[in-house]
Amino acid sequence: MPDEENSNEELQSVNEELYTVNTEYQQKVDELTMMTNDLSNFLSSTMIGILFVDGNLNIRKFTEYVGREFQLMEHDIGRSIQIFAHSFPHEKIVEDARSVLKTLTPIDREVVATNGQFYTLRIAPYRTTENSIKGLVITIIDSLGAGAKKE
Repeated sequence: MPDEENSNEELQSVNEELYTVNTEYQQKVDELTMMTNDLSNFLSSTMIGILFVDGNLNIRKFTEYVGREFQLMEHDIGRSIQIFAHSFPHEKIVEDARSVLKTLTPIDREVVATNGQFYTLRIAPYRTTENSIKGLVITIIDSLGAGAKKE
């Protein structure tokens, strides 16, 4: 019986350790969830369109503001930006994106949407905290504010 008691005590001890570790992980998950919610709210409240794509130009994430200019919907995540029309008919966004991936040099310029709105378009490498490139960040910013058009 002493072996059985020792085994039970060991199991109880391991159980307590697992409970403690599980509680710590749950706290971390809660923190990450809150940070994700904060970031999502920040991104959706700005007048900046942000599109994250991977190294193959597949959509990873985007804000609603950029979604309108690229006619994107939630189910488009994972699909290539090459197949989507966008509101900038005079721009070669896919070619520019490939160039930035190759050279790692960001592109910044003013662009005009089909509705006459002026935007600042930026295509830049997506860098991780380890400084590795994991795709691109494509942003559009309303150049004149609140959808104004140049006269």
